[in-house]
Amino acid sequence: MGFNKKLPVWVIILLDLVLTAAVVLSFAYFHHVKDWGKTEGPKKDYNSPSAAGSTIEEHTHSWTEKEVKTPTCLTEGYVLYVCACGEEQKNILPALGHSSYHLVNAKEATEEENGYTGDKYCDICKKLVEYGEVIPAKKYNGLHLVNYSEPTCLEEGYSGDWVNEQGTVVIKGTVLLPLSDSHKFVLERTEVPTCTSEGYSLYRCSACGFEKKDDIQERLPHENDGNGYCRYCRKCLLDTSGDFGSLYPEKFIQDDSVVILKDDAQIRAYALQNRLTLENAEKGTFISFYRSHDVYMSVRQVDEVMNGYLARCYVYDIYVRNIENFYTVAGKATSMENLMEKAETDLGCTVVGAVNGDYWSNSNHCRAAVRNGILLREPSKVDSDLCVLYRDGTMRTYQSADFDWAAVDAAGPWQVWDFGPALLDENGDPYSSFEPRYYDKNLITNTHPRMAVGYHQPGHYTLLSVDGRKKDENGNYIYGCNIPSLAQYMKELGCTVAYNLDGGDSAQAYANGDPIRQAEGRDTQRVISDILCVGEVKKGS
Repeated sequence: MGFNKKLPVWVIILLDLVLTAAVVLSFAYFHHVKDWGKTEGPKKDYNSPSAAGSTIEEHTHSWTEKEVKTPTCLTEGYVLYVCACGEEQKNILPALGHSSYHLVNAKEATEEENGYTGDKYCDICKKLVEYGEVIPAKKYNGLHLVNYSEPTCLEEGYSGDWVNEQGTVVIKGTVLLPLSDSHKFVLERTEVPTCTSEGYSLYRCSACGFEKKDDIQERLPHENDGNGYCRYCRKCLLDTSGDFGSLYPEKFIQDDSVVILKDDAQIRAYALQNRLTLENAEKGTFISFYRSHDVYMSVRQVDEVMNGYLARCYVYDIYVRNIENFYTVAGKATSMENLMEKAETDLGCTVVGAVNGDYWSNSNHCRAAVRNGILLREPSKVDSDLCVLYRDGTMRTYQSADFDWAAVDAAGPWQVWDFGPALLDENGDPYSSFEPRYYDKNLITNTHPRMAVGYHQPGHYTLLSVDGRKKDENGNYIYGCNIPSLAQYMKELGCTVAYNLDGGDSAQAYANGDPIRQAEGRDTQRVISDILCVGEVKKGS
């Protein structure tokens, strides 16, 4: 057929390339289509800009019953479900309670012999629920029993004396012999040890009801959560002995000198020279700084966009050696300047930094107030969240339903503020909702100037003033922020506890004698009745 002729070299090379391409394409098709039965579509990168607005199909759980614990009369049960994805869900089954009973040893009274109502036993768990009562013999009609005592397994009892209305003994009682020569103990319940209570097994005698604890186990040690608190009971584990300076030795000057700076470049240079860490220094401009033997304060101005609105934040980073260096001034409604002057004249303190408080003089709102350890208003009906700064430097917030004034008072409150809401939960995360009966929607969701106090560790606190309702130096309108944004920002600042104070027209802040935040424009500066201060406490005060 003419194939005996020698083909040109270029034809041989071309045929070789065609055959190679055919093999590669066949191999790719076989593995891509034949092996899986269908072609694979392009993979979407949900991090890429082109994927914006794409919907990712949600996983629908398919629950399968994994474990069941049947509830008893006294203990809860549960049904544990598991999904194929590994997630588990537990449905609690409430305790059944003693729903039906039967009587044991019931007996009617006769003329001469007492009767007995009978002991109640549960039909389900067969346990004794309630002891019966003696029914007096009919001959005791018109008399009443005195001096009766139950016998136990090991101790005698007394049947009691029957007396008439005049108190005269008509029928004298007799000794009741012990029920047995030993108790018949049955395990009632077991308590595991915690860091606040010992563990034990509680036994109850089935004959006489006598109880005893056995198998006593010592309390467990507290476990530090890394922030100086027990991760279980939230007890502060830091031993400051009244001097927080031992926790932050680098923050304080060791002699009596004082450093005051008001320029960003100077503050940064001083910190670098003295090996000081300026928290979150990469954001914003430092506008005020103070450092002494007992007080450390830096104030940073940062413009932030919160929930789509521009806000100007003034972040006070504060360290104090003693709780007395974080004090308050309370009085009649007046200007902030008058209250700062009152700190100097009445308390003998200097004002390094100051912000407004909770407007304690408004008794329609503030139902509890402690200032510098002095009770100004004892809680009666508490409706709002409260914030307590204790003498040991710790801070806690309480929702109204959980506030126990007796317990707070016994723990030594230094300040109690009543405004709110509390911003962070017990895990240091922002609350997802707020008490609607007390904190209305407008207060929570609308943007306003705000004031908040935050806590890190004993002696380390944050004050945050959020400016709004005005234009900045470039003509941009700054709005303030809402409560969810405020809570998130306090968490980002590293606070584990945070609390909202009075804001809006009341929001005012000073640092090193300079006004940092004041109302202007359409706002009228509201008079206030209390301020939070950080400052020096003069000797002997």
